[in-house]
Amino acid sequence: MKQIIVARLVDFLEKKSAFRDEEDREKIKYILSVMVRELWNVIVLCLIFGIFGVGDKFLISLLVVMLTRTFAGGMHEENCIRCSIHTTIFFSISICLSLWNKIVMGMWIVVLILFVLFIVFAPVNTKYRGYISKHKRRKMKLCGIGGLFLSAGIAILCEKYAGIITGTLIIEMLEYFYLVF
Repeated sequence: MKQIIVARLVDFLEKKSAFRDEEDREKIKYILSVMVRELWNVIVLCLIFGIFGVGDKFLISLLVVMLTRTFAGGMHEENCIRCSIHTTIFFSISICLSLWNKIVMGMWIVVLILFVLFIVFAPVNTKYRGYISKHKRRKMKLCGIGGLFLSAGIAILCEKYAGIITGTLIIEMLEYFYLVF
């Protein structure tokens, strides 16, 4: 079903604008397939976590990931099923960590560690990410750091969600250590 949606979107875009060549068509097809797959994952996870009554925590955790991982990089899996499993485990652990009341006390330590990791390594290189110019790398690094501090700011302003934000940042920190060391 996802392939059909992507194929129709590519055909629609091809009619509305002229692709320069087959390479452009393949790039658009790849980008759309990633977007459709990610949207599907988010919808499924919203339903799963909503059923368990922690949909709000999932959405806050997703916001933190979008603010940081998009720019700083993160783990990628080889196929959709592994990605879905990894993502479900990631958010489940984040939510479980948020249930531990004392976790918020360590938030600034986690933020400091991630800050240093982002300065040194962001955006992390993986086999799934293409070449990034120095200028774009610097820009992504700054956006990742900005997203990190914005997440910490949200935790301060919305104390109710400080636990889930801290839990999410802890899992991101562990993944980052895995990727760079």
